[in-house]
Amino acid sequence: MSSVPRELYESAEADGAGILRRVWHVTLPHLRGVPLLLLLQLIGTFQLFTEPYVMTGGGPANSTLTILMLIFRHAFVYNDLGKATALSLLLAVALSVLSAIHLWATRKWSKA
Repeated sequence: MSSVPRELYESAEADGAGILRRVWHVTLPHLRGVPLLLLLQLIGTFQLFTEPYVMTGGGPANSTLTILMLIFRHAFVYNDLGKATALSLLLAVALSVLSAIHLWATRKWSKA
């Protein structure tokens, strides 16, 4: 928020823009990289396996259990390959949707 020049807010206010228009036309265009970065972080978080597995193995009361660790447990500990496959497909669909949103937003905002 501090990266948005104060002069832009002042000129938008002088033009008669209300608070919603200032947010939509001044703040959001200057912060468009932040949602993309958060989306990439979310995609990366879904793919987290090694660190929690090595350090805690899922932690006390499954507090550090990730989706990939759950898939690993169902596949190799519980020997329930059907549930592991279903979870893997759900994860693949979720990551595909998030990646498609990121690609769409990147292409749309890079033209602006």
